[in-house]
Amino acid sequence: MALQLKGDVPVAIAEYEKAQQLSDDLAPRRMLAVAKAQSGDKEAAARMLAELAELSRYRYVDAWSRVLLNLSLKNREEAIRWLEQGVANHEVHLIKVHPLLDPLRGDPRFEALVQKVVGPKQK
Repeated sequence: MALQLKGDVPVAIAEYEKAQQLSDDLAPRRMLAVAKAQSGDKEAAARMLAELAELSRYRYVDAWSRVLLNLSLKNREEAIRWLEQGVANHEVHLIKVHPLLDPLRGDPRFEALVQKVVGPKQK
């Protein structure tokens, strides 16, 4: 993710592809789809969202994956909706500092969720 965040998305994609081969965990596949969307391949994220919807019929799928994928597709409303669910289910912990959530900062709904997770701002 560090490579992706510093802007070296093609190298990040290659690393996510390697990680995906080493594990059947959803995280590398999710991050691969997010990185591909960042590089212009929005269909990768849309396919992953569809796959998660199908998968969720048979097993638990975390809200966090759907938050990041929706953000990569610039679906703010869906990202916030899934973030609300993730907070309600106690799945979201790094909400205040996670850099992939930066597009939501300043949105009053997001800021309310931050306060719900980390508590009120200290003066």
